[in-house]
Amino acid sequence: MLVAVKEKEVIGFAYGEVSYRTTYTPNNIGQISIVYIREEFRRKGIGRQLVEELCKFFSSKNVEEVTLNYIIGNKEAEGFWGVLGFEPVRISANLGFEELMEQLRKPAFCQKR
Repeated sequence: MLVAVKEKEVIGFAYGEVSYRTTYTPNNIGQISIVYIREEFRRKGIGRQLVEELCKFFSSKNVEEVTLNYIIGNKEAEGFWGVLGFEPVRISANLGFEELMEQLRKPAFCQKR
């Protein structure tokens, strides 16, 4: 966990961790869980500095790949991570449990036998 402070006030933070895998490659994955900068301090290089510091930690752990998540349509996140070279590689989909159960109760559109 890293914290950005200005005049004794927290203005942002970042959290990352390392996963070690033995059955897949790359074996050492850095996961950036969150980078948050207060709105009035954005676009001043603070997020980039926090990511650079996380990368120093990742380097010390022999990380081979870095992964992260952000919400589709979050243009600010898409722009920030895109400038650093990140590209989406998978889709994550969400649905409320009750909505899923409702869908499962409906007759199947097409059943193969």
